Amino acid sequence: MTRLSTFQKFFLVLFLTTVFLWTFNQLKESDSFYHLKTGQVIWESGSVPHIDIFSFTAYGAPWVTHEWLAELSFYGVYSLGNIAGFSQGGFWALIAFVALLASSTYWLLILTALRKKANVYITCAVAGVVGSLTFELWIPRPQVWAFFCFAVFLFLLEEFMRTRHVGVLAGIVGVMWLWANMHASVLLGITLLFVVALIERGKFHFPILGNALSRRDVAWLSGAAFASAAISLVNPNGYHIFIYRAYVESAVQQLGILEWKSILDFVYQWQAGTFLALLIVSCGIVVWRRGICEETRDISEVAIIGAVALLPIISIRHVGLWPIVAIPSIAVIFSEMGKEGGMRLYRPWVVRVVGIAIIIALFFRLTTLPGEPFRRDTLPVGAVDFIEQHHLTGPIFNLYNEGGYLLWRLWPKERVFIDGRSEVFAGKPIDDLFRIVGRRSGWDGVLLGKYHARIAMLPYRPSSLAKDTVPLSFELERRGFHLVYWDDIVMLLVRETLANKDFVQEYGFRVIHPFRDPPTIPEEELRDAAKEVESLLRRSPRSWSVQEYAKRFLESAVVGK
Repeated sequence: MTRLSTFQKFFLVLFLTTVFLWTFNQLKESDSFYHLKTGQVIWESGSVPHIDIFSFTAYGAPWVTHEWLAELSFYGVYSLGNIAGFSQGGFWALIAFVALLASSTYWLLILTALRKKANVYITCAVAGVVGSLTFELWIPRPQVWAFFCFAVFLFLLEEFMRTRHVGVLAGIVGVMWLWANMHASVLLGITLLFVVALIERGKFHFPILGNALSRRDVAWLSGAAFASAAISLVNPNGYHIFIYRAYVESAVQQLGILEWKSILDFVYQWQAGTFLALLIVSCGIVVWRRGICEETRDISEVAIIGAVALLPIISIRHVGLWPIVAIPSIAVIFSEMGKEGGMRLYRPWVVRVVGIAIIIALFFRLTTLPGEPFRRDTLPVGAVDFIEQHHLTGPIFNLYNEGGYLLWRLWPKERVFIDGRSEVFAGKPIDDLFRIVGRRSGWDGVLLGKYHARIAMLPYRPSSLAKDTVPLSFELERRGFHLVYWDDIVMLLVRETLANKDFVQEYGFRVIHPFRDPPTIPEEELRDAAKEVESLLRRSPRSWSVQEYAKRFLESAVVGK
């Protein structure tokens, strides 16, 4: 590794600071909150749950809590952040922790490339281009620990290949144990370790594959692969983490969860299309340079990159792993090509261009940093505030995307209908969900008779949800439910009972509705509608859709006069 100058060190710090800021992402997915709640349960109970405790539809069903240590770490950071005493300190600490994990991961990737004599400026440029498409994935979900562990694994593997120090393999085994307790994707690391060991052993018989390690080193590498597989079993779920996909597969198929679909299903989106094009071009460069060119051949590297490149084709949820394996390899190859081309890639203007790009990205991000830790346009924050403020009691019917946030705020007082732990709900609970949402024969008996729902939280944005949930809301109103709240993403309907009759009388909307256009409200109902709009604004003061509705109502009322 070439010793870095003071300016190069400053350049690297500037780049990593930019990575930190661009991965300083708001909490925007409900799943982050069920992970946080699971960490709290583990901390307070001193044990890892193996059955569902959060829902009333699948209570007691088997649950492979393969991410337990990541969830515990998230809750630990959240708790420490709350000690600081400032508003939402726990959430801000969690966001900062994930961003720090991201910048640490990118530091490891750059260090891996530099130890293979890559140029620091080219490495930062490659990391910025390849990594920028997945910066948004750095949120409080256990997958970020998988990204970090994968980067550590690749760094240590490269260190062993370079130094042949057996002690480095002990570090790999330790990382595999950590990874196994953070996320079930540890299977990827174990598989790659076995693949590299097999390729290195094959080089004894097929010299065309490249320069081989010594037989002693290959034996140690093979031993590390077996040791990694063995130590990965030392987790609360044992061998179940290796077959986790089998547990989740049926639920994924039932629910049609998008993140489990292939990236090929999303090529019409610019981000997925750009990512796929970048992946294909990168693989072509690696195959040419490390597979075809005899003087730079490294079949192990080709195998690793090829295997990881296939993962997004299988499931788009794996896209975050690609930059981790691609950045060091592409940076080293471009650096080699620069040297062979008379150092053209190292000319001062290249350094200036990369530096200016980093500075622009840094300052742009500083002007767009989030003002609060979670997004209210993707999480039912206001709706749950309303439930708590008025002491409403369930059971609550909810859809998949809202469950995690609901259980974070309301459990153990209330359980959820469904949440992001899809495998727990495989079979009957998911069938019941679709029966209710699709208003199939007997749906009301399932919702009201079997589950005794008293509250319905129905998301109505985007329009793909509204086509099912809006007709359902009208059907619920015919069966004694009353609309009492809506904001940018969800509607709340409360079933009228003896216990909450007064509440429904006071808060139920009888005239206005998010899908009743204000100009269609009859003149004789305008006075009541005006009172309801005023009340709505008090309930959802931060909702842009509510404000827009109020604006349209005022405009239509004026025109009507």
